[in-house]
Amino acid sequence: TVIGDARLFYGYKTNDNGVVSAPHGEYDDLTQSYPDTDPAGCPDNPPPVEECNYLTDVITQDALDSLAKLGSSAPVYLQVDYTTPHGDIVPPGGPEPAPRHAGTFAGAIAPRVPGFNEKDTSDKPAFVRSNPRLGFGKTDYIDRRYAQRLEALRSVDEGVGRIIDRLFVTGQLDNTYIVFISDNGFFQGEHRFDAAKFLPYEPSNHMPLLIRGPGLEPGGHRGELVANIDLAPTFLNIAGASATASIDGRSLLPYAQDPSQRTRRPILLEGFTGKGEEGVALRGIPRATASIKASPRDYEGIRIGPYKYIEYRSGAKELYDLRRDKWEQHSRHIDSRYRLVKRWLSQRLAWLESCLGRTCRKGLKAKLPQPLRAGQRIPR
Repeated sequence: TVIGDARLFYGYKTNDNGVVSAPHGEYDDLTQSYPDTDPAGCPDNPPPVEECNYLTDVITQDALDSLAKLGSSAPVYLQVDYTTPHGDIVPPGGPEPAPRHAGTFAGAIAPRVPGFNEKDTSDKPAFVRSNPRLGFGKTDYIDRRYAQRLEALRSVDEGVGRIIDRLFVTGQLDNTYIVFISDNGFFQGEHRFDAAKFLPYEPSNHMPLLIRGPGLEPGGHRGELVANIDLAPTFLNIAGASATASIDGRSLLPYAQDPSQRTRRPILLEGFTGKGEEGVALRGIPRATASIKASPRDYEGIRIGPYKYIEYRSGAKELYDLRRDKWEQHSRHIDSRYRLVKRWLSQRLAWLESCLGRTCRKGLKAKLPQPLRAGQRIPR
C-alpha cells in the first residue's frame, strides 16, 4: 500500500503489512520535480547497485511476488490498484510515464467528441453555465496531459501482461477470472471541464468493464448496465461464498455467461461534496464526502434504459435521452414531450434512494415511458 501522497511516482513510501519502506526514489518538493528517475534497463535489467523505483513497476512486482508466495494450489484473490492514469503533482498534471515510454505519444490530441468545449450550455445547471469556453492554453494543457496518460498507461499494459504471463506459466490462467475496471472516468474538455470527475455526465460515470475467465466467450460484448456495487457479489459468486451483510449489487457472472440475459435494473448515481454552497444531506440521507475538489456537486440520479435523470441539491435538474443524445448536449428536463418520462424517473429515483439489499437488485417490470410525439396529449 502506498502511504503519504499517492500522486507521487517517485519519492513515495509503501506499507507492507505494517512495515514502512524508505522513500522509493526522489521527489523535490521545492522544484516539484523528480531529480532522479529510473535508469535504463528497468524494470527487468537495471544496472548493478541501482534500483527501479517507478511506482507502476513496483506495484506490478509486488503482485508477482505475492503470487509466488501463495503458490499455485490454493485459491487466490489478488487486487492490483495502479495509480495511473490518475494525475501527478508534477506539472503539467498528467501521470509521470516510465522513462522508457516518455515521449512515445508526444503530440497526441485528446478526443474532440461532440460536447468538447460545448458551445451552448443553457440547458445545464448554473455551475456548468458559469464555465467559460476553453481557450488555447486550456486545450493545450488537456492534450499534453492526455499524451502523458497514454504514455504512463503503457507500463500498466506491460504490468497486466506480466501478471497474466505468470498465471499462464504456473497453470492457473485457465482457472482464473480477471476483472479490469476503473473507479471513475475523467473529463478532457467535455462540457467545458478541463479537469473534473464525480459529475453525473458520461465521461465520469461510463467506464469499460472487462472480464475473462472460465466459461466466458472470448471477445463477447454485453449491453447490461452494471455498477461497481456488483463487484463484491461477483467475487463471492466465483468463490462459492455468501455475504454476511446486506449487498445492493448482484453477481455479473450470469450476464457474462449468457449474452441473452437482460434486465431493466436501475442504477443509482450519487455525488457528494465535502463542503461548499450545498453543505447538507440530500433528503435526510447521511453524507459521504469527496476525496478531492474536482467540481463535485450534491446530486442523486437514476440511469435506466436510455434515460438519465439527475436532481441536484441546488434544485437544478437534468434529463437525457441517450438514444438520441449520446453526448448529453441537450437536457430534456423542461421539454414538454418528456414530462411523463421525467415524472416517472423522479418517482423511481425516490424509491431507489431508500432501497436496501435484494430490493435494489430487482429489474423494473413496468414499460419505460416514451416521449410524447408532436401534437400528442398527456393521458389523464
